[in-house]
Amino acid sequence: MYKEMVQRKKFPVVILLFITLITLICLSDILPKLSVGSINIKTVVTMFFNTLMIALCYIEFSKCKIKYKYSIVADQFIIHKIKGEETTILEDIKLKNIKYIGKYCNYSSDVHIASGKKYMCSTFFASKFCCVYKVEDKMKKFYFEPSEGFIKKIRILKEKSL
Repeated sequence: MYKEMVQRKKFPVVILLFITLITLICLSDILPKLSVGSINIKTVVTMFFNTLMIALCYIEFSKCKIKYKYSIVADQFIIHKIKGEETTILEDIKLKNIKYIGKYCNYSSDVHIASGKKYMCSTFFASKFCCVYKVEDKMKKFYFEPSEGFIKKIRILKEKSL
């Protein structure tokens, strides 16, 4: 058994929200005091930016509560989503059904892929990996962010099972 857990880090989220806030403040200050009838456009835009910023903060900090656990048990690759106390199994794949696992930028194929999902916590997609696997007669794909050691472990176990 081998497992690893990933969680979204709050520092990049805070930096991203801070940059967004500064941008929205600058945009709001650039607008002149225009009025259409009795409605002040700057006031409406400022209220819109405030609502947008509150919504972004809520969305980003709610994403920080989600964790993904990648585990290998016997010949199964399992991905769990953990939100608070609730755990959900998202993927349960036999290692022999994996057709490709590695960096997403290195994968190219002409095969039609039925679905593509993301099981990641990163704000930025620098260390994104791709897994393509076969279920019945369909090919499926998902993106995730394990360590290099986890990928090596999957490759070693996959070769042993063949």
